[in-house]
Amino acid sequence: MGLFVPKMHMKQGNFSSLTVGQICQLQLAYGAGQLKPNALRAYLAAHEVATRRKITEWKAGHQKAEEYAQIADLPVISTKQALKQLQKTGLLSINKERIHFLEEYSTKVRAAANALSNKQENADSKAAERPVPIPRPILIALARENSPKRVLAVLGHLIRALFKKCRREAGRGFVKSDLICQIFNISQATVSQARRWMIEKGMIQVLEQSQQMKNRFGLLFQVNLNWKAAKKGAEKTGPTPSKTGQKNSPYINNQLLRSNNNQQKTGVQGPNLKRFTSEDLKRVRSVLELYKQAVFAGWLHESRANQQNCVAAAVRALSCGAKNPMGVFISILKNQLWSHITQAQEDRANAALKRFEQKQKASRNLPEEATQGAISGKVEKLLQDVSGSLSAAC
Repeated sequence: MGLFVPKMHMKQGNFSSLTVGQICQLQLAYGAGQLKPNALRAYLAAHEVATRRKITEWKAGHQKAEEYAQIADLPVISTKQALKQLQKTGLLSINKERIHFLEEYSTKVRAAANALSNKQENADSKAAERPVPIPRPILIALARENSPKRVLAVLGHLIRALFKKCRREAGRGFVKSDLICQIFNISQATVSQARRWMIEKGMIQVLEQSQQMKNRFGLLFQVNLNWKAAKKGAEKTGPTPSKTGQKNSPYINNQLLRSNNNQQKTGVQGPNLKRFTSEDLKRVRSVLELYKQAVFAGWLHESRANQQNCVAAAVRALSCGAKNPMGVFISILKNQLWSHITQAQEDRANAALKRFEQKQKASRNLPEEATQGAISGKVEKLLQDVSGSLSAAC
């Protein structure tokens, strides 16, 4: 099924065209460990750059990594490394004349494309060559998204919902979550989170269907072909972080939410990844707060090892003699440059983290012991009073 909209040709620059095969090839390369998350973002940025070249009649010349970095919101050094990784895997090649994307697909890629297009595996179809006209603002938003699995889940939905028909773009289609999980090797929770993310952003809308249609074909989605990213000023007028954190953040506990509310009342704000000082890096409590935010942002996976690495990164940033230790800390954290941390710095970090946890444990046990002592004292006094009363009665 498709919903026709007013004519929007590719020459007008409203869409960037990726093929189903290119998206499947990207997923297979990432799933095999050939690509890092930054390379996935740089690949989407490269399609945006290629679209700009087409609509501006760009003349041949030197390709600058700064343009890719600006689109993907990545450091220039990380962007250069990501582009080299993409060229090494053969997904794209860049020269002075053009950006060339891989158009020869393997058997696995064609099988995945056929499954996404409801084609039989042995069918001689061109499902892998089918273009997916993605609105450019949505493509840029995906290139700037930190969670690679969320990006893949969104791309799977766009494959099922975006088509070119009669020189027009159709933005409606059925999507079964089981199919996305199977093809892109992601969990049901990731697909559900990706759907909530798209709905909250206003990229898609779920259309009403009968339960029989839902069971057979999945949910019916309508893609907003005229979607634009919200401006920064509009984001500030939205709900407070404490309210959204309760609904969207699985890593922030109730204690942290209460502390955030107290900070808003008193006007004192804690450290965050966009604003913190070197003094925050000297406090284990503040570093662990930054670690939680890095996990929520998708920079790190939640684990004990990454928690220790985060504290060690703070020790490294403070002891390397850099003028900007905050920038060193963010660079190590975001790019996971754990090899830059020495064994001595790691030992110092583990010792500091152990002392902090021991203090936390002692502070939690102290009120319990004091309460038990007070209760036992009251019980003993009550028994003495009762025994005195009984003696007097006798």
